Formats: sequence, structure tokens, C-alpha cells
Amino acid sequence: MGNVAQGPDEVDMADIPPSQTVLLLRAPRQGYHLVDEYPVPRLAHESEILVRNRAIGLNPIDWKAPDFGFGLPQLPYIAGRELAGVVAQVSPGNTKWKVGDRVAVISTDYRDPRKAAYQQFVVAQGHTVVRLPAHISYEQGSAFGVAFAAASLALGVSLGADFSAVLDGPDLYRAVRGLAPGTLPPDVAAECLDGLEPDERPGAGDWLGGCKWGRFGDFCKPRDPAGEARRAPGGRGRGQRQTRPLAVTPSRPKRRRGHLVGLAGLPKGYEGDDVLLHTLPIKLFHEVEAIGDALVAWAANLLDKRLLVPPDIVDIEYGLNNVNAGLDRMRNGEISGGKLVVKV
Repeated sequence: MGNVAQGPDEVDMADIPPSQTVLLLRAPRQGYHLVDEYPVPRLAHESEILVRNRAIGLNPIDWKAPDFGFGLPQLPYIAGRELAGVVAQVSPGNTKWKVGDRVAVISTDYRDPRKAAYQQFVVAQGHTVVRLPAHISYEQGSAFGVAFAAASLALGVSLGADFSAVLDGPDLYRAVRGLAPGTLPPDVAAECLDGLEPDERPGAGDWLGGCKWGRFGDFCKPRDPAGEARRAPGGRGRGQRQTRPLAVTPSRPKRRRGHLVGLAGLPKGYEGDDVLLHTLPIKLFHEVEAIGDALVAWAANLLDKRLLVPPDIVDIEYGLNNVNAGLDRMRNGEISGGKLVVKV
């Protein structure tokens, strides 16, 4: 579903209305409210573009944040972290994008409501935008972005994997160390610079997230039952809720310390030194332009060469008014094995 090629859209800037329809969260433990006549967000920087929203990818955080009252920087709040659409407006002097370009937007900057997905028009920073090839539909384009950015940063920064052998991808471990002083967000600087020694970076034969790391063409070998990726002591056992870790265990004898990145959480109370626990430095993507640019350029290349395949589209809801229905289906555990998207 959703695997339909679409041609370029033509958008006249004169067609951009002064107001739009959005979904607002007014208080925790409520549904999102459909609001008409809400101002269309304005561009504030030369690097920004305005995107006419065509499809939204729903994520668990979209229902967990209101249900449990976290990740809500202000109320009322506009949610939504990934979408696809067509460029509707470009700042003067921006030559990278043009009106009519088909794009996916990875909006990890949840503090800026202009960039949220639950609205008809969305502002996007140029370094968080992926150009979509013709064979990728808007629905598919709305389904991969957050997972791609999170996995790339976890593997490339926290665990030190080098992607340069895969279509000239980025070496993020080196890239963050080559940034000018003061460029890194202060709250992720230690994770980016101090979490992994150079000789702990994965090489061919090391176990990384349950796969053997290799070169392009032998990128990820199947799991060997005798070579399980190391898991931090103190984690939950079988049958209990997992923290969704990514781990690397060196098979070379030079070091025996393992590394674990918690994408949704980390084991509590662990104080050992045989496994180093890492947090995901997601801020790198939207706050450091050089990192975001490297990742979206690589993503576009991977999509074009069909080496990055969006997840299966499990189903499609239609219209912003049906976002709540889609989130209810996710709350109830009805969506698995793929992505639920909303066609705007």
C-alpha cells in the first residue's frame, strides 16, 4: 500500500492561505482538537522552507505524551514528528529547494510548533528535509524519517559505526569531533565526544545490535546464537518490558567493555563498568546543520538507489480529523509490523 509513483506538484505561492487547519492538544489526557482559522506558520530563517503537508507518519510518542504528560513544552501544543509533502514557499536566497519539490520532513525539534506535523502547512529547516525520488509515495515518505535519524545517530555517534563504505555515507564519529568549539548542544556534548574511545569503534566481525558488522555488500550478517550482543546487567528479563537497546560487543581482544544505547530508556540502577550506557543525541540532527545535512543527503541517495526501504504501510487514515482514531488504534495495540499514516 502506498507504493505509487507520484509526479511533481506545482504550488503557486499565491495559493498559500493566511490560515489553516491544525490539531491542538489543550491539556494532558485529552484528544487533539481540530481547529480551523489557525495562522499558517511563517519562515524565520533563510534555510527554512514551507511545506504543504500531504501525509503524516504516526508515532507512539504522539499518544504517549498526552496520556502521560511528558514531552509537552507548551500548551496548547501541536504534535507530529514526521511528514511528507510538497515545497510551497522558499526563503529568498535559498537555492537548494524550489517550489514544487517533493520532500520528507524529519521534525525532531518538538519545541517549535511551526515544525510540527499535525497541520496543513509546516516549516522545515533545510537540513532536516529529504528529497523524495519519484518511486517513493508521500505515504512512504512520511514513514521512515525519525527512525532513520535515530538509528543513524545511535549507530554512528554513540556506537561509532562508519557509514562511508555505503554510498559514501557520513562518518559521524569523526564529524562531531571536527565541529568548531561550541557547536554541539551542551547537554549532548559529553555523549558525542566522551562516550566511546577510538579503539572501541566497531570493525568487521564485531557484534553490533545483534548483527556482525562488515563492509558494504556484507553489511549485516545474521545473528550467531553464540555471539549475542552484550546487554547491560540489571536490565529486565524475558516477559518484561524491554528498553529497546542497540548494543555493540567487541569481538577483538583489545577491550572487553560493551556499549548500549537506550532508544526508549535504559536499565535502572546499573553501576558496573563492563557496559557503558548511552543516551541518544537526537538534538544533533536538528541543531547542528552539518550533521543534519550529511544525514538527509545520505538518506536521499539511499532512497534513490533503493538501499533504504521505508517500512510497510499497515493502513491509512484520511484527514486530520482522523488522527485521533489512528492514535487510538495504536493505543489499543492494533498496529504492528509497519506504519500507520494519515493522508492529509
